[in-house]
Amino acid sequence: MADRSNFSAPEDYANYLSRLRELPEPLGDDPRIDYLEARAARALSQYDRQLEAAERTIAKGRDLQASDLMARGYIIAGQAYYRLGDDDKAT
Repeated sequence: MADRSNFSAPEDYANYLSRLRELPEPLGDDPRIDYLEARAARALSQYDRQLEAAERTIAKGRDLQASDLMARGYIIAGQAYYRLGDDDKAT
């Protein structure tokens, strides 16, 4: 993945992730892109989008048996649930 330090705004980051999704499979379907999308959505206060991307991260992490990705997905999903006012699912 490219150096993300060149992005001055979350919108730049979101545009970059959109371009990554256009890569041919399996590159464009990498769960790390979903995780980064969830983080970008959080920075933009787009909590529904954050949750959707986090859930994709969890599902793909499960399919790949990548517990580190699943853990990251659960953390950011919990943050999204909290911001969306669903405290029961946030914990």
